[in-house]
Amino acid sequence: MVEKPLSGNGTRIGSKSVRTSTGPDDSGFNFIRANWWLALGLIVVLAVVGCRSRVIKVSLTNTSAQPLSAIIVDYPNATFGVNALAPGKTFQYTIKPLDNGALKIQFADANGKSHSMRGPAVRKGQEGTIQINFTQDSALAQASLR
Repeated sequence: MVEKPLSGNGTRIGSKSVRTSTGPDDSGFNFIRANWWLALGLIVVLAVVGCRSRVIKVSLTNTSAQPLSAIIVDYPNATFGVNALAPGKTFQYTIKPLDNGALKIQFADANGKSHSMRGPAVRKGQEGTIQINFTQDSALAQASLR
């Protein structure tokens, strides 16, 4: 029989290939290579589970028959708002308080008159919801926080 070299670690004897080992046992590496999708999936799942962010979902609803404008909600270290809110419409926004303090709510009614009031207090790390219902002259906030 004639032996012809193969590329890699092996020898061809006739029509059969015989695998020979020239290095240390690499079965551990083969296991990792064969299961890398499983390992990657496990890493992603652990990252998602461990990175849960605590946020507060705020809803601004115009319960009046006329539009509102220049709605501004200040909370500790940040502000958000909406330029206009049509009758019956809701604007939703997610906040993540980085400090403790009360919300400050400002808006203009259909005649352009400014209104401001104090909202519920929020704390760093809280989560839950705040529903703010506007009329033409006031805002009523209901909080469900933990």
